[in-house]
Amino acid sequence: MEGFPACMLPGISAEGCHFAELGIDPSKNGCQSFEATDFLVYKRKFDNRSSLILWQIGVIGYAKFNRNGYKNSPLAILYNVLKQHYPSEHEVTIYEASPYSICDSIIQRISLKELPQVVVNTISTLYVPPKERSFRDKAMLDQLQKIIKE
Repeated sequence: MEGFPACMLPGISAEGCHFAELGIDPSKNGCQSFEATDFLVYKRKFDNRSSLILWQIGVIGYAKFNRNGYKNSPLAILYNVLKQHYPSEHEVTIYEASPYSICDSIIQRISLKELPQVVVNTISTLYVPPKERSFRDKAMLDQLQKIIKE
């Protein structure tokens, strides 16, 4: 906008930190990623046989900066949506990547039912691992193999 030449270079992403520190392999089961308020307000469809990352769970429902802090009470709403797709004992992870190379990230593993009581920060994300393995579509696999052999 100011007329200065610039180019964007690759760097370490928050998503990359998730994959590395939590041991998530997005090529294994796939990975879905949503901003938490968007996930709830737009009733995003997702597959519970794939990894799910929800960003900014500490500011669910807030549209503007709040200098007085944020209430974590909307986590109960998030829990009510997720419990329709996962058992209450399903292990989830609250994750905050460290902004400093000399500090550890915050990794807190809890059961889904503990989500409404947990205290989170504005940068907290929620990682929900797959509920179960996906099943192969044998007919599709056969079709792909047939085309590859031609």
